[in-house]
Amino acid sequence: RVAAALVADHRPRAILDVATGTGDLALSLARRTAPGSAVTGLDFSQPMLDLAAGKARRGRVGIPIRWVAGDALALPFQDHSFDLATVAFGLRNFVDIPRGLAEMSRVVRPGGVVAILEFSQPSPGPCSWAYDLYRAHVLPRLGRRVAGGMPGAYEHLSGSVHRFPAPE
Repeated sequence: RVAAALVADHRPRAILDVATGTGDLALSLARRTAPGSAVTGLDFSQPMLDLAAGKARRGRVGIPIRWVAGDALALPFQDHSFDLATVAFGLRNFVDIPRGLAEMSRVVRPGGVVAILEFSQPSPGPCSWAYDLYRAHVLPRLGRRVAGGMPGAYEHLSGSVHRFPAPE
């Protein structure tokens, strides 16, 4: 919700949420976007998009969301099609992160915004071991809840966070 509120301040009219998964960020953006705007959620997993569409039907979203099955590394949109492109907790799953970022930049209009919300490893120290426990045991359970109990959903989360490049 905080990320959606921050990017909504830019008053985007055409929004793309890449690796939308179950659509949480796309739904938050749709709730904060002016009437007449368009939100598109893209994911390679049709079952995740189906869950997102179900949430949208139940969630009283102000504007319709278009759900698109597609590859973040070859976005099926024309250059400069969106004012805003977001990815929340999906960038670490891109097989080629620079290519995914280039694709997001390609579809955003000049002066538009690419917004990324992502986990990373904390610096070594007292918080690091606690975060490792949280990442390995709590995050997968939360992911299953978010995905409506879908077996195997978010099981990859712990390992992908661990492999993701450090902030610097």
